[in-house]
Amino acid sequence: MLFIKNARIYTMAGKIIENGSLLIEGSKIKEVGADLKAPLQAEQIDAAGKNIYPGFIDAHSQLGINESGLGAEGRDGHEGVLPVAPHLRAFDAINPLDRMFQVANSSGLTTAIIGPTSGRGTVIAGSMSAIKTTGDCIDDMILAECVGIRCTMGPTAKHLALVAPRIPSSRTTIAALMRDTFLKTLQYKAVKEDRPQPYNMVYEAMIPVMEKKMPIVVHANLKEDVFNAIRVAKEYDVRLILLFVAEAHLIAKDLKKEQVPCLLGPLHAAHSNPEVRHHSKTAAAELSKAGASFAIIGNTGRSKSDAITVQAALAQAAGLAEIEALKAITIYPAQIYGIDKRVGSLEAGKDADLVICRGNPLTRDGVIEKVFVNGEITYSN
Repeated sequence: MLFIKNARIYTMAGKIIENGSLLIEGSKIKEVGADLKAPLQAEQIDAAGKNIYPGFIDAHSQLGINESGLGAEGRDGHEGVLPVAPHLRAFDAINPLDRMFQVANSSGLTTAIIGPTSGRGTVIAGSMSAIKTTGDCIDDMILAECVGIRCTMGPTAKHLALVAPRIPSSRTTIAALMRDTFLKTLQYKAVKEDRPQPYNMVYEAMIPVMEKKMPIVVHANLKEDVFNAIRVAKEYDVRLILLFVAEAHLIAKDLKKEQVPCLLGPLHAAHSNPEVRHHSKTAAAELSKAGASFAIIGNTGRSKSDAITVQAALAQAAGLAEIEALKAITIYPAQIYGIDKRVGSLEAGKDADLVICRGNPLTRDGVIEKVFVNGEITYSN
């Protein structure tokens, strides 16, 4: 047992606990509160003057799937040949020994949603996994094997068609491919329930989407692509999460009305192409003001070493309330992906993933002193 005492605890599940304590038993949080007493057998850590937060979550990451320090040999996040490939699984390609896992963990990141990178000729790219950020074997690091199917709606999906003739080459084709996949999955499912038939990996991977057990996570930056994604999702009654959403701040009220969660960021992205020309750091603040669901992403991995807290700090500087910025990298992404029964907040029964910080991690003076994953210290400063 481990007893951490005298800390200011941001549970993300209620009020901030002043002079609070937290009891860890094994890999789980046993108790958290203001008036706890340490069990006689418990090891103790005095966190007086420190803040404790739930482990941070990156709702879209390339950790271990597009490896750092390597060229094409380490890029396993993009297939590029198959325009529709929902049967590809991110965790089959993740290298847990990529050094960026250590970099990310030292910045307080304890869970990453890792998926293939759609676009560049791919409309439906494969499944995304929720992964803890420490371990030697990916099988031992998986929090949830599949939390969504990664898709693209917009210019990036037709990128390769600009070089050589191929499908998709237009927005009409992109939408048609998505509709065709949904329809054929429903047909396959209906026939399968009626009589035996040959196993089809593509449609089997899509059945949980059609049963609303799993969302599609759609890269859509421009307003027109956002509305296209919403339209197609409505037609087939599938759950939708929007990714990147560079123009979210321009349609915040619409996103609230449609009740579609948005994964925003990275917020320091340059206005490097027409798809992100209206990108704004105020997006999170605008969605928060409108009451829309959102989380902030870091897109960590490969050469992207910025801490997830940097993204939250940028959102705060652009008008997002501090507590909302913290929730956007803890409980909000956990709720959006349906993994909040285990991570995202500090509550009894949840995984003991937490960060002890001297000061505020969203400021340059904040210093992360310790990171815990599943009750074990994985980083100590």
